[in-house]
Amino acid sequence: MLRLPIMKRLIPFLIVLVPSLALAQPPWHVRPFVIVNHAKWVDGVWTPQIEQAAVDAVNGDLPAFASYWFVPAKVYLDHAPKGAMPIEVIDNDTSGWAGEHGPEQIIVAVQQVIAFPTTMSATIDHEVKESLVDPRLMTTDNEGFPWGTLLIEVCDPVQDTYYAASNGQVLQDFVTPAWFNLPDIHNPPVYDFMQTLSAPLTFGPGGTPSWPN
Repeated sequence: MLRLPIMKRLIPFLIVLVPSLALAQPPWHVRPFVIVNHAKWVDGVWTPQIEQAAVDAVNGDLPAFASYWFVPAKVYLDHAPKGAMPIEVIDNDTSGWAGEHGPEQIIVAVQQVIAFPTTMSATIDHEVKESLVDPRLMTTDNEGFPWGTLLIEVCDPVQDTYYAASNGQVLQDFVTPAWFNLPDIHNPPVYDFMQTLSAPLTFGPGGTPSWPN
């Protein structure tokens, strides 16, 4: 039987894991996403070739993400399984964000991607990863945070740290459960995938905490 202090530390981890797994879809409990393009093609930023390369890069990266957060996924361009979450690619978003995710969809805005600047692959990667861990923007943990209760947004703390996929597309770094002081299978702890952080609750360049509304 688990001691009470251990159970207390496991509760936030289960809050993250169980809703995410409950939203997983077949086949093989892999949660599907599908690109729905409403945007004009922009040379060097968003073209059919970049769209395909971005999807290939994100899908190649998601197994490494699942090794930390235990939520497998796949992004489709077409023929997606029923229930796939749409990644709506639009020209402009009045919110001003390059990407945002909610319980029903992900939005990626081409002109805001250009303005930030970032890349389409990194923005899609960022929002897919965060949607997998906290699909309803409700999961929080407040133990030990000097800023109060935070959303468990896994890319915001390292949002300006990127790495290259094997096909040259840019992908988004992410923090691990250990960053939130949640149970982690890695020993010694790894706080972000690129291992740029050396302690929980620290930030990479441009990184920020995320608060509930």
